[in-house]
Amino acid sequence: MKIFRDEEGYIIFEGARIPDRYTWLLKNVYGHILDIGCNVGTFKYTQFAPNCCGVDLDDWGPDSYGLGFFRADAHALPFKDGEFDVSVLSEILEHVRDPVQVLKEARRVAKDFVFITVPFEYAWNPAHRPLLPVEEKMKQDKITYEELFKRDTAGCKEAVDNRLNPHLWHIRYYTPDTLCEDLEKAGLNYKIEMMAYFGYVFFVGVLN
Repeated sequence: MKIFRDEEGYIIFEGARIPDRYTWLLKNVYGHILDIGCNVGTFKYTQFAPNCCGVDLDDWGPDSYGLGFFRADAHALPFKDGEFDVSVLSEILEHVRDPVQVLKEARRVAKDFVFITVPFEYAWNPAHRPLLPVEEKMKQDKITYEELFKRDTAGCKEAVDNRLNPHLWHIRYYTPDTLCEDLEKAGLNYKIEMMAYFGYVFFVGVLN
């Protein structure tokens, strides 16, 4: 059975239109957008691309973002206060060294809101291999760290290889309590909900 997206970003599966966290982002973002930890570009193939700026620690260089790409650390963004209308942290908080600092920076550069999506892996179907540290991933896939790094950075122009902070993979696993704790430490107001589909569960939220 084929799964695909329609023009509005909904997943089409067995005749049903299923919203996911990507659809949720497309329904909420607007204006000049900063895509933090953009990888290949969260909005690369959407109508928002001309008004997006991408930033990532690794050089993915999404060339279809109209506002450009900057290689920078999310803990210290190279932008002015309120330079963008909104900022987006799409599956980023589980990767970074200091999520509270990243949240503060995302809010600093956004005039209006910060939009987040975060995996709630404790609620995932076991078939999706949740809560899997890098070491276990290597064992299950029967590959070395070097092979794993090369595989997961395919298409990247240049990636930071730092085993002490393996930002390419999840270094923390959020629960509702720990996510709200970090949001409160960052001094943010928030509205969080959970979205479940195909055995995955994600938090999606609007912060200000």
